[in-house]
Amino acid sequence: MMANTYSKEIGSRGFGVGRAKPSSREMAELIGAGCPAAGRERGMPMLFVALYEVRAGTEEERIARRLEWELPEGITIEAEFWLHTPVPEVIFVFAADSFADMLQITGAWNDLYDISIFPAVRGEDGMDMARQMMQ
Repeated sequence: MMANTYSKEIGSRGFGVGRAKPSSREMAELIGAGCPAAGRERGMPMLFVALYEVRAGTEEERIARRLEWELPEGITIEAEFWLHTPVPEVIFVFAADSFADMLQITGAWNDLYDISIFPAVRGEDGMDMARQMMQ
């Protein structure tokens, strides 16, 4: 397979078979809200999923902190799930206007949780992007 084509693994799922991988710029244009620069240019916040794995504290301490915690400006909660497992204990889906806004979340909780944050896209938006990429 040529160096600038999708991997066999991706191609085996029927996505991008035999097509050159889009450049970063093309991806940014397709993704829009999923790319920080493109999202800011279009006035759209980026969507993220944060997974909180218990690091310290009791369940009561973590709940008390959450009850008092105020959402930083620039952050919008899309969904929040509390699971009955320590890995992850919390799934937090949010939109952020900037990377600095996102850092406020990790700073407020990193003494109690190991937090992994991933850029995300809604399923319907991802399908729209896939359709555009396959044209």
